[in-house]
Amino acid sequence: MDLLFFLQLLKNVLKELWLHKYITLFSGIFIAFSILLIGLLWQEKYEVSTTIYADSKNIIQPLLEGQAQVTRVEDKSQVVKDVMLSQKVMEKIIVEQGFLEEGDGAARQAEKIADLRRAVKVTMLGQNYIGVSFSDTNPDRAYKVTTNLVDYFIRESSATKRSES
Repeated sequence: MDLLFFLQLLKNVLKELWLHKYITLFSGIFIAFSILLIGLLWQEKYEVSTTIYADSKNIIQPLLEGQAQVTRVEDKSQVVKDVMLSQKVMEKIIVEQGFLEEGDGAARQAEKIADLRRAVKVTMLGQNYIGVSFSDTNPDRAYKVTTNLVDYFIRESSATKRSES
């Protein structure tokens, strides 16, 4: 592209803007105030995430070596999801963190549990690392929900290892 072409294009654009200066001015003001209004009304979201190291070693594997087949867990993120997002954990979290209001029925509780399950994201970050994240408009609640989920997973994993041994 030629430099002369760009200069002529710039000159023509500026000429058209000057011819329609009031429309351009009011359009710019309208766009600026629209963006400002959207920024004021947009709800803030706080996302809390953490990383868990999920040890894939089986405690009884050295004991059973050569005698029996040791099962392997293929989808660790699904196992973590199943433990963290169990009904018992979800019920405990929605009650403790104030997701439920006074007089909410079982249908409302089930709806809140479903919403919470959709909001929690569990992803594989590597061979043995699993990421857990949750976002909410309340930063304290986002932190507490994530912390409670991870704490429950760690307690369950420890109990499982203890029972295996």
